[in-house]
Amino acid sequence: MYKAFSNQGEWLALLASTIGTLRTLTPPEFYDEANDRYHAVMDDMFELVHGLENPADFGKFLDVNAGRESWLPENAEALTSMDVTEIHYRVASNLTDERWVDGALSEAFENGTLVPALERIAANIGEFKLPGSSQQTL
Repeated sequence: MYKAFSNQGEWLALLASTIGTLRTLTPPEFYDEANDRYHAVMDDMFELVHGLENPADFGKFLDVNAGRESWLPENAEALTSMDVTEIHYRVASNLTDERWVDGALSEAFENGTLVPALERIAANIGEFKLPGSSQQTL
């Protein structure tokens, strides 16, 4: 079970801390390929991504974006034309696909799309809801 955030400020504080940590890591520190192990910041990313309720239809997203097509793009510029709900689903897909593809999220870290994706979600936090919170929208 993922943490239920009580308010937007709590979510944004964890995001700021997470991004701060991500900016200090090298690719081998983020993902140790030899041991198939991520830095502990991965747990915070799970909390952040799964702590938001996305209003878009995930089934429709997957109908259009199957397999690796559902992951974050190879360059950050491609994020500018995407809706923030799609970006959220792409981060979630990278995280979830880790079950089947070792290092699925490390590609987004190495190519520089992970942090801008998280920042874009934060900048548009009003598009999402916090499950279990008394707030209807952020």
